[in-house]
Amino acid sequence: TTSLNGQTTHAEETQLFVRWVKYVLRIFSVPMGEREEKELLESLGSVLSILDTRVFQDIFTLKMGFLFDLTVKKPSLITISQYLLSNTATSSAISRIYFELLLNFLVEKIDQRQLDASDSFSATIIKLFEIGL
Repeated sequence: TTSLNGQTTHAEETQLFVRWVKYVLRIFSVPMGEREEKELLESLGSVLSILDTRVFQDIFTLKMGFLFDLTVKKPSLITISQYLLSNTATSSAISRIYFELLLNFLVEKIDQRQLDASDSFSATIIKLFEIGL
């Protein structure tokens, strides 16, 4: 549905992009060439970086765990976090929001489990901390 003036509401826009991000991230489970994967990662980062900041925050409040779990399975997805944390590639507001959400998420994950650098879960957390700081 739309608001009385015919525009999409914030909640509708957020739900649309939440579903979109979920489906786009699932694409990475399909085998693809390195070049195609890089292009898709860059395109995803570009789209995410121009979203309304409230929508962006809502998406990653809901989907940070999903992105993290996929990154554990497919380490090349860490490129998304690198892109979103880069002030040169994104607005400083998007980078700040993503940093705050990522940091809170990682701290919660560390509280839930002891880190062991030899497993992919811990290696992903450590790498995300490195690029965030």
